[in-house]
Amino acid sequence: MLKKNLRVLWTVFCAFALFAAVSAQTKEEYEPAASSSVTGVNLPAGALRVQPSSVPAEINQGLAKIVEAGEGKFVAGDSEVLAWTEKDYSKASAENLIKQLENNLSAAGWKYEVGGKEGDLTFFTVFKESPQRRAVVGFFAATDDALVLAWTEVLPSK
Repeated sequence: MLKKNLRVLWTVFCAFALFAAVSAQTKEEYEPAASSSVTGVNLPAGALRVQPSSVPAEINQGLAKIVEAGEGKFVAGDSEVLAWTEKDYSKASAENLIKQLENNLSAAGWKYEVGGKEGDLTFFTVFKESPQRRAVVGFFAATDDALVLAWTEVLPSK
């Protein structure tokens, strides 16, 4: 099932090329981000938070598909899209940025697990047990122009 979902998501994210233009967006569409609004962890240098109104529909649809893969057991909570571009990014630096974020998550008590990889996309889950049980799902996409992180908290369905 995961492989089928990954293929569907990959198709959705092929439209991701639109998002590679984040480096050309105006300042009203993004803001520098030192920490995540979803997890509260410090972010690697150069992170930009994409304003919700500027997030491409394909990204929101992709996050919705990931939550839907939970077959009704979860609903989406807060979401966030972050990007590293231009002077703070090269495709060769993507792994290092991801590793820095993994280390920051771990230091804050989060556990990071890769759910699958498809081309330049990495799907993952982060969760923590205390002080309150929380889970976040999302993906990284590395292109020549940007590293994009999109994630959303998942909450139990009521």
